[in-house]
Amino acid sequence: MMTGSALAVALLCPAPTQAVALPAAKTAVIDQRVPLCRASGSLRCAQSMVVRYWYQRGSDQRRLSWVYASREPVSKGRTYVARWSYRVPGGVWKTSGWKQLRHMPRAKFAEVGWGKGGRTGRAYPRGTQVCTEHKGIKGRLCLSLK
Repeated sequence: MMTGSALAVALLCPAPTQAVALPAAKTAVIDQRVPLCRASGSLRCAQSMVVRYWYQRGSDQRRLSWVYASREPVSKGRTYVARWSYRVPGGVWKTSGWKQLRHMPRAKFAEVGWGKGGRTGRAYPRGTQVCTEHKGIKGRLCLSLK
């Protein structure tokens, strides 16, 4: 005859069945944070961008978490805007709309960002070019997702 506690254990803890194989360890995830600067005159980084993306080792897909753009010098009271664009290998350029940069308090630069960060973001193939462009500055900064 079973006691109350033994009966409870028997009912709540089913008898072991066949051993279950544990899943293999997930493939390593690689995080990339790539900064890029363009000098102008005496400024070491008049225009800059940072891209954060991640992928699993061996994968050709890159997930773009966020894109950041900044510029300096900036004048108080003036509005600055930037946009980002991308092109998958063999594709056409896709461009975002213009977005206003935020002036940083007590600093001589302004910045803007797109995306959420973390392990989020849309997947793009390896080799996709990502660029930022500032209205009023010729040229754009570009890098390739490796």
